[in-house]
Amino acid sequence: MSGPSNSPFHKQEFPPETTAPVYASVSMQDYFNKTIRHLVDQKKRAVTKGGSCVFLIDGLKCAVGCHIPDGHEAQNSQLGVSTLKITHPELAGIAWPNEDLGVHLAAGLQHLHDVWAHWDKDGFVAFDVARRVAERFKLRPDIVDILELAERDRRAE
Repeated sequence: MSGPSNSPFHKQEFPPETTAPVYASVSMQDYFNKTIRHLVDQKKRAVTKGGSCVFLIDGLKCAVGCHIPDGHEAQNSQLGVSTLKITHPELAGIAWPNEDLGVHLAAGLQHLHDVWAHWDKDGFVAFDVARRVAERFKLRPDIVDILELAERDRRAE
């Protein structure tokens, strides 16, 4: 990218004698909760016709894509979370929690989105896998329990 960007997400350049800003961060729990709610509410995966996951397609957003601000250039890419961290460090604390295991949590939740067996024709069904992700990162699975019950009721109607 050449020249200054007019994007509100453009990372400010800092002289060598100053330090880069410390980004505020969404908590691991809030990130988990928002992502699980998004997967259940959206009811579809964000994938190309060929089956490749994308951050945004036809209004659908993947697990990480739902955290990328609308209009950010990263929405148009097909990067993994680790690569996104390198190419768009300004999204730290937004597109993934800016904590030691934040990128790993984002990748685990992205896996929930990407695996076709986690979905059926009516939406997300891998609530047991979502609970294991919560357990792995020492998060509360309350949102999973609540949404699974609501989804069962919706499907029973």
